[in-house]
Amino acid sequence: FPYTTLFRSGILESRQGNTTAGESAFAKAEALYRASSDIEGSAEIAYQRGYAATVRGDTEHARKYLEQSLRAAQDIPSIQLEIRALTRMSATEYMADNTDQAISLANQAIQLARDNGLDYWAIDGLVRLGNAYLTRGDYARAEPPEQEALRLASEGGRARLIAFAELSLASIRNMQNKPAETIDYAQKALDYYKPAGFAPESTSALTLIVRSERDKAEFKKALSSAQDALDIVKKMSNRASLVQSEELVGSIFLDLEEYPDALTHFRAALEAARAVHQSVEYELIDCADTLIRLGRYTEAQAMLGEVAGGGAQDPRINALIHLARARLLLSQR
Repeated sequence: FPYTTLFRSGILESRQGNTTAGESAFAKAEALYRASSDIEGSAEIAYQRGYAATVRGDTEHARKYLEQSLRAAQDIPSIQLEIRALTRMSATEYMADNTDQAISLANQAIQLARDNGLDYWAIDGLVRLGNAYLTRGDYARAEPPEQEALRLASEGGRARLIAFAELSLASIRNMQNKPAETIDYAQKALDYYKPAGFAPESTSALTLIVRSERDKAEFKKALSSAQDALDIVKKMSNRASLVQSEELVGSIFLDLEEYPDALTHFRAALEAARAVHQSVEYELIDCADTLIRLGRYTEAQAMLGEVAGGGAQDPRINALIHLARARLLLSQR
């Protein structure tokens, strides 16, 4: 009983973004499992730790825990846990832009699930496969597995998998610059995720809706959706997600030419980015761009200098630096 209570507590805390509380519960449960030589329990703990790490964008720890879980699942053996570990490892690798590895892992999971008659996990694997191709920018190959997953999930009445496929299809439509279809798929996914309390997935759906509303120049609607997403993220205590949400709200205020409010949110995004050591250059450029529009040129130059001083190698970042400097010079006449 204490094992189960601690284990479930760890899952709930980590799903809500309470990383410290979740890890504490997992550590206590793992100690009990190890003391009783419960290999399956320890393997499940490793999987849940890996799951939590992927949600917060920590690919290094995600790989470590998921590989532990996979090895244990193969030793037990537990086919279902092995498939779950493979699908989550696929998600980790496409987050890290290792698309070939993500595709390979997804295909392994799909085949293993089909060989063992585990339809749920075969559908889950199809969505992972589509997401891996989406990360590569190969929309022609991303769409078929997502549509097959949606069809199979709908036929089986599997609501969570339906929403999963819809969210992925919304991402494809967003990259294809089809805002109306993006909103349609994303809203259907949100209608499942938000009432069920899936915070990261709800945020992803809202983000896609915001981008599409912004693309349609519906800035007031976009701002409302973006603030809803930010409210969800703030409850998650997830700084990696906070970067994206603060930046999104800031970008809407920028489009509305409400520059002080835009700067407030871009600075919040920068603070969160520094904390997780991700996207710092982009957030500095967003802040600098807004400062230029406010006529605060010295501060803007300092921020652009900080980006350039960091030795930015990414040509996209260098292009944005030059664009911001050109805007600054033009503003100064």
